[in-house]
Amino acid sequence: MMQIDYDKISVDLEEQFQVYHRLLVSPINGINWENLLYNSLIKQSDDVVWNPGSHQVGTDIRYNGIGISCKGGRVRGKNKPIFKVSSHRTTSYVTLEEKIEYLSENHEDVFFCLSYKDDMPTHHYTLYTFSSDILNYKSLEWKITKGGWKGESSSITARISSSMSDQLWLDIPLSLLNERAIIEIPK
Repeated sequence: MMQIDYDKISVDLEEQFQVYHRLLVSPINGINWENLLYNSLIKQSDDVVWNPGSHQVGTDIRYNGIGISCKGGRVRGKNKPIFKVSSHRTTSYVTLEEKIEYLSENHEDVFFCLSYKDDMPTHHYTLYTFSSDILNYKSLEWKITKGGWKGESSSITARISSSMSDQLWLDIPLSLLNERAIIEIPK
């Protein structure tokens, strides 16, 4: 699907993360994560588009026609670890059915998720990827909760939080993700 050399990307990202952390102590996230990934991807293809600050839904970077959503998140749990990540805001849609319909549209093709561990003696990052195909919102068992809605399947949990602009939060088991790189930079 995506002709990405993950070995090259991990080496290149590690070099960029070292430069970043020579200047800044704060973890890499948000637009900085998008920028560093873009810097690596343009070394592998001439067909890479990134519009910093764009408010395009879902896709942050287009790589050879593939829409990439760049996310930061945390790994939670020891026995059955999950990757917890925020996603779309759904306040424009009133009913749960409208929200599910919106979330089910193809906003991105693949997610590049950067996880940071706070409790390490180093800046410890793990890059995970997964195809948006694993997110089938219509197949989840949805119910109303105290703070919004919750949809579950045998593997994925999705929550829409009313107190946070009806933002979607996902809990995805690490077993469904592709671990692409571990990067450690001295503090």
